[in-house]
Parts: sequence; C-alpha cells; structure tokens
Amino acid sequence: MNYSLASDNSLLASEQIDPKPLESLRFRLLWVALTISVLGDQFYFVALPWLVLHLTGDSFAVGTVLALAGVPRSLLMLVGGAMTDRFSPRNVMLIVNCCRMVLMGALAYLVLIQKIQIWMVYLFVLGFGVADAFFFPAQNSIVPKIVAKKYLQTGNALIQSTVQLSMFIGPMTAGWVIAMLGTSFKKMLVKVTILAATPTEVMGIGLAFIINMCGFLLSAVILVLISMPEVETAEEPNHDNLLVSMREGLAYVWHDPLLVRIFLIIAALNFFWTGPVLVGIPILANVRFPEGAVAFGIIMSAEGAGNFLGIILSGLLPRPKPERFGLMVILIPLSLFSGVALYAFVTSSIWGALVMLIMAVGNGYLTIMLITWLQNRTPEKTLGRLMSLFVFSSVGILPLTQTLSGLIIKYSLTGLFIGGGISVLAVTIIAALMPQIWAMGLEENTNSEISKTSEAETVS
Repeated sequence: MNYSLASDNSLLASEQIDPKPLESLRFRLLWVALTISVLGDQFYFVALPWLVLHLTGDSFAVGTVLALAGVPRSLLMLVGGAMTDRFSPRNVMLIVNCCRMVLMGALAYLVLIQKIQIWMVYLFVLGFGVADAFFFPAQNSIVPKIVAKKYLQTGNALIQSTVQLSMFIGPMTAGWVIAMLGTSFKKMLVKVTILAATPTEVMGIGLAFIINMCGFLLSAVILVLISMPEVETAEEPNHDNLLVSMREGLAYVWHDPLLVRIFLIIAALNFFWTGPVLVGIPILANVRFPEGAVAFGIIMSAEGAGNFLGIILSGLLPRPKPERFGLMVILIPLSLFSGVALYAFVTSSIWGALVMLIMAVGNGYLTIMLITWLQNRTPEKTLGRLMSLFVFSSVGILPLTQTLSGLIIKYSLTGLFIGGGISVLAVTIIAALMPQIWAMGLEENTNSEISKTSEAETVS
C-alpha cells in the first residue's frame, strides 16, 4: 500500500513510518495530545456523578446518566471505525476533540450559573457518547500507522501507560478540586454577580468541567501539528460505500472463530465488572466513606495507578511464550472476580483503593497484550473497524449494565458487588472450557487468508 503525506508544509512532511516510537515526532506529539485529553477527561468522570447526585440525590439517576452516554457510543462505534478506515484517524480525533471542547464549555457555563437541569445533563452525555463512538476507534488505530510493526507493543505500552498515569493523577486531583478548590474559585469570582449565589461544591464541579474543556483545546492544537500518512485516493470501489465497509468489518470477525469468542468474553467480563465499579463506587463513597468526593477520587486514581503499573509491566517483561498466552487470558480475570466481590465488605477508602489497584494491574497488563495481539493479526485496511468492534465489546454493553447496576443498588449495594464478582468467576470458568482460548498465541498470522475469505463472502 502506498502512502502520501497530507501536507508538504507540515513540520513532519519528511517523516515516513517511524522505526522507533520515541524517535518519531509524530508519535511524541500524539503521546502528549492523548495524555492531556485523558487527563482532562478524569475531571469529567469524577464531576459528572457528583453533579447528578447534587441535582437528584438518586443513585438510579447516576446509573441512567452513565448508561445513556453509552447508547450512541454502542450504536455508532462501528460507524466510527469505518470512518477511521476511510479518513485519517488524526483528523477524526481532531474534529471530535473540537466538538467535545464546545460541549464541555457549555456544560460548565450552565453549571456555574445554576441553570443546569437533569434533562440537560442527559442531552450532554448523549453528545459525549456520540463523540466517543468516533474517538475510540481512531485512538486505537493510529499507533500502527506511525510505528513500525516490530515496535508496536512498545508504542502501545508507552501511550497506554501515560494515559493510565493521567488516570491516576486526574481523579484524585478532581476530587480535591470539587471538595476544596471550589471555595477558592468562588472567592476569585465573587464580583461576578451571576455566580454570587453558586454553592461551593457546584463551583468545584464547574471548575472541573472547565479544566476538561481546556484539555480538549490543548489536545486539538497539538493534533493539528501531526501529519499522518494518508491512503491515496485510488481505492477499491466497495470502500466508497460506508455500509459495505461496515459489513466487511463484521464479516472479517465472523469468519474468525477465535475473535468471536474473545469479543464475547470481553463483553461478558465488562458487563459484570464495569457496571458495579462505575455505578457502585461513587455510591459507595457517598454513603459509606466520610471523605465523599475525595474518597471517590482516591479510588479511581488507584485504578489509574494499577493500570499504569500493569501496562509498564507489559512493556518491561518479556512477551509471554505463545503456549502461555491463553493461560494468562484465563487467569488474570480472577483478580477482577475477587476485587468486585471484596467491595461488598470494604469499609474505608484506603482498602477500597487497594482493591482497585490489584484489579487494575491485571487489567492493564492484559489490555496491552490483547490490543497488540489484535493489531498484529489484522490487515491495516480493516484495522479501524476491528478496533471499533474491540472497543464495542468493552463498552457496548455499558448502558445495560449501568442501568441494571443502578436498579440493584436501590435494593442492595452489597448484593451488587457480590453478584458481579460471582458472575465474573462464571465467565472465567466458561472461557477456560474453550480450546480456542488456550490456543491463543499459537496460531500463525493468517491475515491474508481471513481477509480473502471475508471479502469473498461480502461479494457473494
């Protein structure tokens, strides 16, 4: 496949696909842009459930708000992957971050002037869900386009480790901003009449959204500086049709039984793990821990720290032997089972953070291994669509699991965590009974054969 650069006047016009990540200006700029964007996102993720609790005081409302964001993300994820394959992933990320910046600015303004209502929050999270559907496939597809294949795992580890470091710093800082810095921010704006009556906690929530908005702005500016290799305009005719392009991506997975099983297992694990964590932890912090928002921030920061450590280990430790890859895919989810169940008995933010740390180490390590495994066995022309399906298997079921978690919490917070842990254990046992999972890493790269099969099936 031939490539041509988007702009001869770019800072990077003379740079082709780079042999090593840290020697690439493209990669370094991407690294910084994603780090800033994710760091800002953590302020939103902490502030949003606190805003909903402030407006409604209802744990079910927290679940439904988080779930609603996942609806467009799930429905449009494959569209986002197809668009990423047709256009530069850099361009997709740039446009999405500009849209996010505008949405976040509007949300911050309405919060600060106390005009925000719960129905408005639902509309905003719908908008952010649409943005995620396009951003995630582009983010997971861009590294193979600028890093040589033999350094792909290193590039993924560098990107994801810094992202997770941001997820460690961000939530803890966001909790502190909401709980503490709102007072200082209010004093600074005391002369602004329209904000005079804004409560301190609401001021802190608004400030968290403003920080997120600034992160999107800075990330977009950096993305502008990156010149991505673009596919030449001469393409196969069927790539001109977005629906056909999406169908090709689905056909590729359908004709690969191992991918089908992997995506189903990932979806099931996330259904029983993510819902209790995303919905249950903020409620747990609010009703059981005296630190409130600060406790929530500490626990979510522990998740970032654990993922960071797991990703670092994936880059430093030797790649597992092929015959042990499937064993890791089966064993690591056991940490998720034990962690989710333990939250039923956690009585302090410190213990809550420790449990989260242990779960996240395994999650971070396994995520890098799976992403690299998938990227290595996927043809570049279908990478965006395959990564969109990978992300869909991770987040596509979030609306259902978050809504269900919100309902269960109304009856028993303890039951939510115990039930989630037992369900994760059941999925792990089912995975252990699949011979294809044990064989992961042993198969040879069959990209061309699978691609030809899926293309022939699509034509027929």
